[in-house]
Amino acid sequence: MEDSGIIAAGKEIGIKFKKPQDDWVFPTINAHRLIQYVQKHHVESSSELMDILFVLYFEHTKNINTLPVLIEALNLHGRFTQEQIHSIENYLKSEQGVEEVESLYRHALENGITDVPHFTISKSDN
Repeated sequence: MEDSGIIAAGKEIGIKFKKPQDDWVFPTINAHRLIQYVQKHHVESSSELMDILFVLYFEHTKNINTLPVLIEALNLHGRFTQEQIHSIENYLKSEQGVEEVESLYRHALENGITDVPHFTISKSDN
């Protein structure tokens, strides 16, 4: 992240991106699995949870692929019961959802998407 680019743009809207270290980029498959699970089972909570994950990743440089950080995100969200968190934790400890997320990843690559978040803006004359 260059200071003149995304970090500066983030400052304008209140996002305090930290400059990454060389070893800062983490895999995010478990974060994506968490979001997929929440979108299926707790739809109303998914966008707020994504915001929390972005803050943990981009502002606090936390590894959102690890179970403790994902549980932290659920607790920070504040709308999940301990029973729900336990169910989600068991899901994340399993291999459920891995194939689905990997399939979405391959599809994104086929469409030229290499970074997230990704926004496609299209203007149609119709």
